[in-house]
Amino acid sequence: MNPLQQISELLEQREVKRAESLIAKSLRSVGESQTQGYIYLQRARLKLLTQRPEEALRDIEQAQALVDELTRESPQVRELLGDSLLMRYEMALVGFAEKSDLLKSQEHYLWIVETIPDYENLGWIYYQLGRIALILTKISEAIETLHQALFAPSAIPELTAYVYERLGFIAFYEQRDPVSADVLLTKALHTYPSYLPSQWVIQVLLLRARILMKTDLSKALSVSIEAASLTTSTTDKAILSGVLLHQSEILDAFGDRPSDVIDVIQRYLLLNKSPIGVDVTAARVYERLANAYMQVHAYESAIDAFSNALSFNPDNPWEHSLRYQIAVARYSLGNLPQARQILMDLVADDDIQPTDLRNAQSLLEQIDIVARS
Repeated sequence: MNPLQQISELLEQREVKRAESLIAKSLRSVGESQTQGYIYLQRARLKLLTQRPEEALRDIEQAQALVDELTRESPQVRELLGDSLLMRYEMALVGFAEKSDLLKSQEHYLWIVETIPDYENLGWIYYQLGRIALILTKISEAIETLHQALFAPSAIPELTAYVYERLGFIAFYEQRDPVSADVLLTKALHTYPSYLPSQWVIQVLLLRARILMKTDLSKALSVSIEAASLTTSTTDKAILSGVLLHQSEILDAFGDRPSDVIDVIQRYLLLNKSPIGVDVTAARVYERLANAYMQVHAYESAIDAFSNALSFNPDNPWEHSLRYQIAVARYSLGNLPQARQILMDLVADDDIQPTDLRNAQSLLEQIDIVARS
């Protein structure tokens, strides 16, 4: 078997490190030639697998300077260019994405559809076009194109799963149909090859759990636990953090499982360094933690958590409610002067909402009665 075939097989098996080593060895052993150009194209595929689209585009450019014109204009190279440009667009920081990348990507895919209608990987091309249509909020077009992907030939074993996942996403977020979304995501999970990495499965399970929160909390929790069971010591920490964060949301929604909420959030916090400056996600996590501590009467811990929630989001729309809860915790600990001061500050705040004002005034009256007795 020649090196190009070996590299191709290793990439299909997701043997990234072995493929990378063989690519480096092959590039050293061949001079500047068409063969070297083919190796650069394989390295571009590897860069896409490892989510490095900028490097993939550089490799394609190097390859195009070495291969013949027929190869440069081949559907395989067009596909690589489309995939790289689309990935670069999706990975760009908010506000820095170049729409031209998205449109150029679309041009490459459309060229394949129109020029090579019997292309061996046409299913993937339709899938990518469906994703682009979704990004452009052309929902009907996205659905139609994704359905075309299901029935077109493809060399990608997980394509069917990917298509069902996108259709499930659309059913939930665009069509507001959680039942259909759950059916489609279940199909996605059932059609994903078991020998491929589990990270994608975890993300789909999280989306399914989010959908099930609308219809069946117990089932949502079960799916979230399944996602957690797939994480390992080698799993990306960000994935595990996402699983725990969402699991805490589900447990919080039950309303009567504060100890479980505390346990899961503490595990989440151990995985994540305390952020610097404003962080809305951290504020929400600490607010959820504080509410759970209040339920189990761990008032000192609740005060600390509420204070963290306020510090991570000074513009919290529920600021007055959180400050009121701190006053309640102080009152419950018997710290009446501190509770009273917090409440007096709340009552004097012109921006306080009527409900928060009534709550503060009521607790103030209660503190005054206790103080006089």
